Amino acid sequence: MLHIQARVTERRNVTENRGPAMQIVIWVFYAIAVVFCMVRFYSRGVILKAFGTDDYMMMVTLVFSTCVTLTVPMLVKSGAGVHQWELQKDQILNIFKMAWISQVFYLPTLWALKLSILGLYARITTDPKHRKILLIFALILTAHTIAITVINFVLCKPQKVTWDAEGFSREYLRILQINYFNAAFYITTDLVLVVLPIPILAGLHISRRKKIGVIVIFSLGLMAVGLTIARVAFVVTWGNTPTDFSWTWMPVALTSSLEINVAMIMACLPALNVLMKRAFNLSSTIGENSKDFELERASHGLSNNPELQNSSKGRIRSLGYNSAVFSTKAPENESEENIMDQVSRDRERERRERTESDFAQMGSGQVVKTVDFTVTRDDASLV
Repeated sequence: MLHIQARVTERRNVTENRGPAMQIVIWVFYAIAVVFCMVRFYSRGVILKAFGTDDYMMMVTLVFSTCVTLTVPMLVKSGAGVHQWELQKDQILNIFKMAWISQVFYLPTLWALKLSILGLYARITTDPKHRKILLIFALILTAHTIAITVINFVLCKPQKVTWDAEGFSREYLRILQINYFNAAFYITTDLVLVVLPIPILAGLHISRRKKIGVIVIFSLGLMAVGLTIARVAFVVTWGNTPTDFSWTWMPVALTSSLEINVAMIMACLPALNVLMKRAFNLSSTIGENSKDFELERASHGLSNNPELQNSSKGRIRSLGYNSAVFSTKAPENESEENIMDQVSRDRERERRERTESDFAQMGSGQVVKTVDFTVTRDDASLV
């Protein structure tokens, strides 16, 4: 049986302490993530007035991430980052306790973060199949989080055994196995999140350059995958040296925090583009495209308008059944902000095509009612 013991000592000067330096790195990245989240909330809620489910999930992520980060100074104060044989028993007890608490918040943080990203994907997809896939993936993430959280609470009875040195030694193998399983699950889901937007973007009617630009932004999530893998490596190191938990756990805490904060930063990156355009009137460099304004007419003879026919910036294509489409070439705001505009146009196009198909299938002698209506378009955005 594995035995973990603390040596009671009056020694004040320790040989090594990497806790304070790692704590600084954690706080720096947490602060950057908070700034990016605030920019995102301001851009979506104030500038674009398009605050969505994905933004609310990012708010939940920020709350849980704050809880994870607040355990770090308590870990360092207790001696995390110092070799275990240089600490007193009560210090080791506190380190085990804070490590367990941080994991309690770590799990729902990743869950909320990934659901926020899935919500972002759901904003831009027009395919029901894609939406079904996103929903199934969200349910898998939710089921896993609930199951692992419950296991965290019932694995050891009484609960204090989890942060007791001797009790921890008895449950060591099971705790390590759960960490390995979680690591494999999170790496897999991170890779899926990187791949998911590719078929979604492929179905949008936007320029290839813009598609590539947005895919590049989403692919930055690979950095989070790299940090997850690094965390696994440190978990393995901890597993190989269980008698020095206070020393080996601090890198796990560091990579856990970086994994969360870097992913939050990447998920909020597009919001910076909107804020810079509004503040400095700058153009995006993702790609070029044109805005299409589609107008349907009932029986107003738009296709016979000579001014529209002779316009170098417009073209009219008769669709039959007293309908027409007018599109104009205009410089487009070349950021992700207008992808949702394109999504709206795609959905309107699909609706119009279904209507035309219904007309075509109607037999002779049936009554067709022509209705005039006005379509208004509200700006929406990914960011």
